[in-house]
Amino acid sequence: MSGELPLQPKLYDSKVFNYDMICDLIHEVENELNGGLNQYTQLNTKLRALRARYQRALASNRRGAAYSLRLQIATVEGVKCMYTEYISRKHIKLDRLQSYSM
Repeated sequence: MSGELPLQPKLYDSKVFNYDMICDLIHEVENELNGGLNQYTQLNTKLRALRARYQRALASNRRGAAYSLRLQIATVEGVKCMYTEYISRKHIKLDRLQSYSM
């Protein structure tokens, strides 16, 4: 018995959560989703600016600056992919919660 975990109800089991609790969870997830979408928009803006700077560096044959910008672009693209995954998971979570609230 010492190695077993205690039984816990499923996270979104409609028998455990009442309607008000589900509505609160929906509101929290919507706020998290909106925050993620705002960050995604800011990352797109940053990426456009970095790409413009990268193109100018290439045009002026500034290879050192272009390399640095290429690294920054790769980093921002990686973070953007992370936010894409975050947003998709929040959408799934929101859909599940909304199906429980009906």
